[in-house]
Formats: sequence, C-alpha cells, structure tokens
Amino acid sequence: MPKLSKELTVMQVKQGYSEVYMYKPTLVITPRHLKNKKAFLDFLKETSSTWKDGKYFFRSEEGTFAYFDLRESRINLRRVSNTGKKDLVWEKIRFR
Repeated sequence: MPKLSKELTVMQVKQGYSEVYMYKPTLVITPRHLKNKKAFLDFLKETSSTWKDGKYFFRSEEGTFAYFDLRESRINLRRVSNTGKKDLVWEKIRFR
C-alpha cells in the first residue's frame, strides 16, 4: 500500500482549469478516515459541509488522491479520472 502524504491540497475544478480551493487549501487524512468506504465518505461529508456545489479533488505528491462531485450535500466519489487512471484512494482503502 502506498504511503499517504502528510497534507493533501484541495483543488476546485472550474471550466477548463482547476485551482486551489481558497477556503480550505489543505487537509490531513488520518488512517482512521481510510478504514473503509463509509469512514472516508463520512470524512468527506463532514469536511465539505460548507463548500459550494462543484467538482473537487485532493492532490497528493503521488497524484490525484480522490475526485468527487458535491451537489446539495451529496457526494459522488469517482473511481477513475478523466484520463482513465484509478485514483489513489482506491489503493489506500479496502472498500467493502
């Protein structure tokens, strides 16, 4: 299992580009958040409860950690990026 970076950069996807999310530029994910899919989704819901609707991803030193859509407090976690690469979160968590 690849080692998790200490901090992840929160990126907000805009039309044609992405930028660091100015209201929450970095975050730390602990092993407790990676225990299973429910724990990770609970972490996302808690962390993003005040964010605007849109598309976001967490960037680590190794690449895109997780990409998700946020709509009306609902989170759609993607498995594969637009380029066809599997996001690193799927290597870190044992989804059941």
